[in-house]
Amino acid sequence: MLYKPIYIIGYPHGGCTIVCNMLRGSSKVFHILGTKANSFSSTIFGNGLEGHNALYHRIPPTLRNPDGKGDPCWKYAWDENIAQHHLTEKDVTPEDKEQYVSVLEKIKEEWDADDTMRYLDKSQPYLTKTRYVQEMLSPAEVYFIYVIRNPYILCNKPNKFSWYHNPAKAVEQVANNYNCFIEDFKHLKHSKIVKFEDAILKTRETLEGLCKFLELDFEEDMIPHSNSHTDLPHQAKFYPLKTEVVDHYDGIKDFSAGGYDKLVEEKCSAIIKRFNYKIPDL
Repeated sequence: MLYKPIYIIGYPHGGCTIVCNMLRGSSKVFHILGTKANSFSSTIFGNGLEGHNALYHRIPPTLRNPDGKGDPCWKYAWDENIAQHHLTEKDVTPEDKEQYVSVLEKIKEEWDADDTMRYLDKSQPYLTKTRYVQEMLSPAEVYFIYVIRNPYILCNKPNKFSWYHNPAKAVEQVANNYNCFIEDFKHLKHSKIVKFEDAILKTRETLEGLCKFLELDFEEDMIPHSNSHTDLPHQAKFYPLKTEVVDHYDGIKDFSAGGYDKLVEEKCSAIIKRFNYKIPDL
């Protein structure tokens, strides 16, 4: 049986990779990166840690990237899609459960991980499937960390891609993801929300809090340093941490000029109020 697996969930480009790589600094975790199970090259910065992508053909269809292997997962929580992708314990089948657990056990075996080591996965779209994943891995106790970020920035992120440019749908995606998690929160045994901004600006304090929640010993290697994860070609994204991205994002002026900041304020009001977010400096 897996021992207290850890899932990092959230929104693409929302800070999940940063937090996941910090936790990779623990000597008590194992993951997909660098294993034979990983169908992505280990040189891909984020995807190699994402079970929904890296294990795409090995896991049940319900756990695969809902937008297609390698795609950025910016559509599954649109208003017309969210019901299909919001899964709970009622959707678990014995066959799917056996298949998924078997794959993770093989990864554990390849790592030669002992029974005290924790599987670490960064699958953002599992944000709408927390109850489902919890039941799939039962009786193991699953720990979820939801990395949240300023919605004014998150909703603008996808619009830098010309093929996506749909600000209203981006707002739906962010708002529906959060609302879905809050709806499921009371059913989860272990879950915690962490602000991306805190991970960047208050790194040690944030990591110590996460370790306490995860029942992991804090280790100095979790703090980003010059030798952190040199197996990743985009190490510059991880070290040094870029504090300027907390309150600024290119393109936010055009986003605001289009009136979409008002839509964010309306649809994401619960996030904005709870976490005291405001529109970044233009």
